[in-house]
Amino acid sequence: MKYRKTQNSHIRLWLGALCLLITGISNAASTKDRLIEEVIVTATKKNTLEHVQDVPIAMSAFTEDQINALKLQDVTDVSLAIPNVDLQPVGTSRATARFSIRGWAPTSSIASIDPTVGTLIDGLYLPSNTGVIYDTFDLASIEVLRGPQGVLFGRNVVGGAVLINTKKPSEEFEAQVKVRGESGLRGTGENMTYTGIVTGPITDGLRGKFAVYHNKDAGWFKNEFNGDNFDKSETTLVRGALSWDLGDTANFLLSYEHGHQDGDQQPNQSHDNRADGNPGLFSRGGHKMTSDLEEGFQKAEWDQVIFTSNIDVSFGDGTITNIFGYRDYENRTFLDIDGVDALNFHSFGGAKIEFFSNELRYFGTFGDLSVTTGIYYLESEITIQSQRQLFGFVAQQNSGGTQDAETKGIFFNADYQLNEKLNLSFGLRYTEEDKEATSAALANNTTTGCGPLFGPVPCINDVVDESDDWSNLSHKIGFSYGLNDDALVYGHWSRSFRAGGYNLRRSTVTADRESFDEEQVDQYEIGFKADFNENVRLNLSAFFSQGQDLQRLILDPITIFQVTANTADADIYGIELDTRIFLTEQLTLIASAGYMHAEYTKVLFDLNGDSVVDQLDEDLDLPAVPELTNSISFIYDTPVGSFGTVSSQLTYSHRGDIKSVANNNLLNSRDVIDLNISLFPNEANWEVSLYGKNLTNDVFIIQDTPISSRLGSTIGTLGKGRRFGLEFKYNFN
Repeated sequence: MKYRKTQNSHIRLWLGALCLLITGISNAASTKDRLIEEVIVTATKKNTLEHVQDVPIAMSAFTEDQINALKLQDVTDVSLAIPNVDLQPVGTSRATARFSIRGWAPTSSIASIDPTVGTLIDGLYLPSNTGVIYDTFDLASIEVLRGPQGVLFGRNVVGGAVLINTKKPSEEFEAQVKVRGESGLRGTGENMTYTGIVTGPITDGLRGKFAVYHNKDAGWFKNEFNGDNFDKSETTLVRGALSWDLGDTANFLLSYEHGHQDGDQQPNQSHDNRADGNPGLFSRGGHKMTSDLEEGFQKAEWDQVIFTSNIDVSFGDGTITNIFGYRDYENRTFLDIDGVDALNFHSFGGAKIEFFSNELRYFGTFGDLSVTTGIYYLESEITIQSQRQLFGFVAQQNSGGTQDAETKGIFFNADYQLNEKLNLSFGLRYTEEDKEATSAALANNTTTGCGPLFGPVPCINDVVDESDDWSNLSHKIGFSYGLNDDALVYGHWSRSFRAGGYNLRRSTVTADRESFDEEQVDQYEIGFKADFNENVRLNLSAFFSQGQDLQRLILDPITIFQVTANTADADIYGIELDTRIFLTEQLTLIASAGYMHAEYTKVLFDLNGDSVVDQLDEDLDLPAVPELTNSISFIYDTPVGSFGTVSSQLTYSHRGDIKSVANNNLLNSRDVIDLNISLFPNEANWEVSLYGKNLTNDVFIIQDTPISSRLGSTIGTLGKGRRFGLEFKYNFN
């Protein structure tokens, strides 16, 4: 009876909000006005304004207004609208990314193993997958570049790059507050988000910005172990920025960010993995999950400083840009890995990632030739510690270590306008990298234990000191040909590298003692971009990728040991389409579709765990490569008299089946339907939206990991099911 009363009160709340939207005042700026806005991109690192359709690469870009119009709440939402892109967190760690573009994806949450997709915040490259999941709060734009970007963005961009650009201090006073409430209705906890931004001039030439974000999620899931809500979290983010103009020729921008997060682990679900096909003892379905670790947690805290200088010079009518950045990120976790009602596998650990980098570059034009060149330097220190508590604390295993890295690079990119139609481009980047690692292997260590977390020697078992260095030459050769002012074709051959390194979560005294080598990806791409009468946008691309020495995490399902190695060579090819059509002044269609085929061409390591490298390994599927990805959205604006517009958006997105790790655990496909109804008033500074996400309550697994043949199971991390939300925004300017 108590449950029914709570459910009915929720339903009345949402029905009342829907009535408000239908009968209320609506907006002046139509969806077409917002989506037709030109997207000025930073992908080419030129200091001239470039429209996204004029850049000869496969990319998707969204302005602040477009992010708002499409109701994209975080970077994972962004990927649903882009073909062959999946920007999801890795399974067990809340803020660790498993960003995949065109099939190139990391298969590990180990902080010392470098990304395949580079993430940059205001031009600052983040050298680890840990701590890079961002909300769309306070963003000026998001750009997603598909394909290797090694010349301009350096190492670890074999799949592509995600460029997140926060809003700069404005020249006029602006202030905004936003409140968003979300719930699954059926007994799940509320998810509340509050944001505020104040920006504007301070004195002549000096502008400032202060922004704050707070999210408190009471947990969508129910823990079957104790009936409590699960997946709870609380996150606070503060940003400040100062922008100073020195005359008309120089600008200096200083920004600071502090963040704090505290919450449960992501929800794990135990799956049957028994050879006889009978239900496993702990197998579950739907959105059911359990955790017997009542005091489990994930905590993170970070600080970040970026100082950017832009100085105009007469040489080549150019600009000298310098970006200095520093970031210190630290997390702690205590996790129930097995997802069952027993003390089988708990894990305590943490990571500390501290780095600084500096990029100095020049851009200038000399007649028909434009040049971008520069130097890059990065120093990072990554420390991790992991402690496994197995079978009711009968066994305790410890591992961990520290990796110091130094990266130096020099790059050059030139575009030459051969004639009015044809542009040729050529780029090179030379990189040197040195890494030193101190690591300790897993050991049953119940009495002596480990040293303090992040101490100089994390564990005492088989401590190994190793160092290695690498150098490589990335390149890009391409062309673009303008068919007319609104259409072009392009093509290029690009090469990029994923850095070699060390596994700081060593499983045995014999494994991962030495470094694994670099991963190399060559990609050949041809594409077409066109706008037709401002009503139809059509982008097409086709690519063929060849990967050598693929870095993969291999998991032994019996011992749960992890080995990182250069496992294979592989080919991936695919095609992509994305389009935007204004069918009428009120109705907009946005659609994307992607197809990929991947296969191993040479296997260097035992992938399936049968102790033999043979055709069975080569016949396995590459992990994280869905054959099909597609999405379609209909947005309809309904004028309400002279008051404004109600905008309704219905979106369907699909991601095909994938294999999550090298030995091929199947992850089911995702078919998600979202609905949004927004109210934008003409004569007021506020707007309100009612939305529903995953309306069909689709069950999908973010990542599946084999745990133990003794348990007969694998562990999958669940994505959220059906939920509804209400968002209110007010602009004071």
